[in-house]
Amino acid sequence: MRVWLFLFTFYSFFESSPAAAHARWKAGSLLSPPRSLNDNLKTPPCGGTERGSAPRKYNAGDSVSLEFEETINHPGYFEIHLLGSDDKPVQGVPVPLLKIEDNQNERVAGNAYHQFKAELKIPQVECTGCTLQLIQVMLDDPKKPSNYYSCSDLSITNSKSGPAKPTGLKIERKR
Repeated sequence: MRVWLFLFTFYSFFESSPAAAHARWKAGSLLSPPRSLNDNLKTPPCGGTERGSAPRKYNAGDSVSLEFEETINHPGYFEIHLLGSDDKPVQGVPVPLLKIEDNQNERVAGNAYHQFKAELKIPQVECTGCTLQLIQVMLDDPKKPSNYYSCSDLSITNSKSGPAKPTGLKIERKR
């Protein structure tokens, strides 16, 4: 019995690979850098990671290509949310912004991660401390879905509102 236990433990140790984030924003994509590429980010809203110091700036209405990858396959789907500086959904913005079905169901082999790309039109909001949140909703057990999180910080300027107009000016006519 001890021999089998030893062999099982020995085999499990060498066959297991280090854990990796199951889904994450792709580093080097058009977004600001992801807050983290660490593994197992299961704590909402962003896996306990700190905000970045230099979020990329966007104008409301811009089109952005979002790129993310699934490093460990699970049945389910992905959601993308816009969070404000309080890490709550931004008012007046659809929740979720996007829902993307996970249609790549073959096993992930080595570093050949499943790649996903989606187009997003930046909502018409003003938000200097926003976060674009990626959620992988895993449906291995549909009665108890489990989520993984990845976040990228950004700043949105609503160009429709334009700069503030000065008030209290007196206009004089030149003669």
